[in-house]
Parts: sequence; C-alpha cells; structure tokens
Amino acid sequence: MKSKIIVKVGSQAILSETGLINEHLLEQLVRQLIKLQQDNHKIILVSSGAVALGRTINKKAINSNLGNTIADKQLLASIGQPQLMAVYSKLCHKLNVVPAQLLLTKYDFNSKRSYNNILRLIEKALEQQDILTIVNENDSVAVEELMFTDNDELSGIIAAQIGADKLILLTSVDGVYSTNPDDSNAQLISKLTLKDRSPQLNNSKTSIGRGGMQNKLLIARKMAAIGVTTHIANAKEPDVILRLVKNEQLGTTIMANTKKSALKRFLG
Repeated sequence: MKSKIIVKVGSQAILSETGLINEHLLEQLVRQLIKLQQDNHKIILVSSGAVALGRTINKKAINSNLGNTIADKQLLASIGQPQLMAVYSKLCHKLNVVPAQLLLTKYDFNSKRSYNNILRLIEKALEQQDILTIVNENDSVAVEELMFTDNDELSGIIAAQIGADKLILLTSVDGVYSTNPDDSNAQLISKLTLKDRSPQLNNSKTSIGRGGMQNKLLIARKMAAIGVTTHIANAKEPDVILRLVKNEQLGTTIMANTKKSALKRFLG
C-alpha cells in the first residue's frame, strides 16, 4: 500500500561537529526519499538547520558572533537557509530530481485562503515523482508570537493537513528512553500508545535546536489521536526511512489510535 509520509530532520541530526552540513548523511537520507517517491509513495521533507548553519557560516566567514534574540536568529536564518538549500539542490541534481522549497510561518495557516493555497501546492507537489519538496519554517520573517514551537510542530500540522499515514521524526538519538539516555539504566521504549503514560523526561534540548523529546512526544500523541503513526528514530541508522516505511521496529513508534480526521483536531 502506498503512503503519504512526512519526514522531518532536526538540526542536530544533519549538522556535523563543525556546524556544517553532514553531506554524506544527507545524501543517504535524500536517496531514501527519492526511492520512496519512485515507488509511488508521496513524500514531504521538513528540514531544520538554517539558523544553526547560518551561525557557523557567520562565524567562519567574518568571525562574527550573533546572539539569540529574534532579530539575531532572523538574520542567521537568512544566511543559513540559502546555503542549506544549496546543499539539497546539489544532492537532488546529483540524483536527477528537482528540489522545491516551501517556507512557512504560523500566520500562513491562519486564514482559509492561505491554508487552501498551501494545501493546493503541497498536493500538486505530492503528485511529482521527480520533485522533492523541502519545507522549513520561515525563520527570517517569523515573529515570536507566530513561531512554531519547532519544526516538529510544523511537520505535524502538514501531516494532519494532507492526511498523512506516517510522520517520521529523525533526530540524533535512537528514540524515546525511559529516562535520560545518559543514565546507565535508561531503556529505549520501542512502542507507545495513547493509553500509555509518557515517560518523565527533562525535555533537554539539543545545543542547536529549539525542540526537545517532550515536544516530539506531544506532537506524536496528537498525531496518534487523528490516526497518524509517528516514528522517532536516529537519522544515522542505515536506511532508517526505508525500514520504517516497511514497519521494521526502529527507535520509538507511537501507534495511531483512530481514523484520520480534520486538521482542527490537531491544532486544538
């Protein structure tokens, strides 16, 4: 059965220790997405990384350090986003597909007209096997009150909008643990349902991302309530996307509970 799949990659997952793009890893992920499209699955990629990459480029190029104010992050995003897409473009062209970029803010979902415009574009993009659609928050223009919590939230909104079958959240850890992964007694939780209590996590965030595991679980539970299965897994796991689509047990799976329903149930 062919599926609609949203794949989100976090900043920590795709950036190397130098703060630049891990092109080898990213190429492996893009290859998997293209393979799925060629097999008639419908794919949208949500990619973080613009702000963190912009920070590295700014530091290396002009030895300038910007802070964490909204204005600083907007400027860093405007530096990093074209460079992020340049890497995606290079990889896509190498693999004979065309990249398409879609930058969004919460404001874009606030009116029926703009919501329908986004949906029309995404549905058209999903029909194209030779175009890889890459979505990111438009951090350069987003103001604090209209920011997504992080790209996990954005990917969840898009998954609900198109009635996705799966949401795959790729991160730098193997999944959800019973406690802090650094704890020697921590155990990887392979499956969760809406009836299961979420583990008590401290929601520590990566050094370069806005999100945390608690927020991933919050989004995953919302997805489960509207019938979308969510996987949280390590981006470095070999063929991670292909294996998750085949329902191989990797990372943590949050099982869908009910039939897919309206976006407003997710937003609520």
